[in-house]
Amino acid sequence: MTKPTPGTDLLTLIAQAREATSDLRAAMKDLKAARQEAETAIAALLEDAVVDRLDAAVRRETAVMGEQFQQATRAATARVAEACDELYQNYLRGESRSSVSMPEVMAARQLLRTWEEQRTQRT
Repeated sequence: MTKPTPGTDLLTLIAQAREATSDLRAAMKDLKAARQEAETAIAALLEDAVVDRLDAAVRRETAVMGEQFQQATRAATARVAEACDELYQNYLRGESRSSVSMPEVMAARQLLRTWEEQRTQRT
């Protein structure tokens, strides 16, 4: 067996260094891929959380707006009903100064009753 020379030792060290560098590059690629997977997973989790919060906010706002709409509808219906009742009472007393006829007043009152019944049936 021959004794290794300094040149052979150097070549062996260079080969080992190349192998270690190659292993390091492969490990870095694996680390980069793992990091990208983690970032993607975190982004998906954050997106899901944001979407869930946005959905909840939209549901809350929709409920509030629905309630405001119902209140406005009830108030408008009450005002129209009051006006119809006033026209009806004026008509009965012979004090009608409106061009609205009695059948029109009665039809409006019936329409309001129908709307109110339908609204209460839906809720």
